[in-house]
Amino acid sequence: YKELEKDDCLMLSLGLGAVGVWIFCGPQLAHFTITATFAVSVIPTFQKIFKDPLSENPLPWSLWCRAFSLGVVVALIRSSNPADFVYTGGCLIGHAILTFVTKRARAKALIPGGPTSDIEITVTNL
Repeated sequence: YKELEKDDCLMLSLGLGAVGVWIFCGPQLAHFTITATFAVSVIPTFQKIFKDPLSENPLPWSLWCRAFSLGVVVALIRSSNPADFVYTGGCLIGHAILTFVTKRARAKALIPGGPTSDIEITVTNL
């Protein structure tokens, strides 16, 4: 257990705000609120990736990207309302960006002469 940080409190308040929007304004506006909450929630992940490129594995982000791709397909089949694509489309774009940035940051970190070149040399000598 650790104390909530500033980012955690922000995410909690945005999530609770989305619940309030759902209750008082309806589900359509809540989708926009949750999508905005997701957009803000990835900021600490980007900071972590740029601080330590090897700290994040791109595989989970890639799997989530594929899952949200299926969600977009389901939304295309079941609905013609553009609001139904907001959450799945926003999450698909966000996870695709995270996948790309994570892969790119890891590749740059493993370049010979880069910040973690000793890891790259060990891997290539095997």
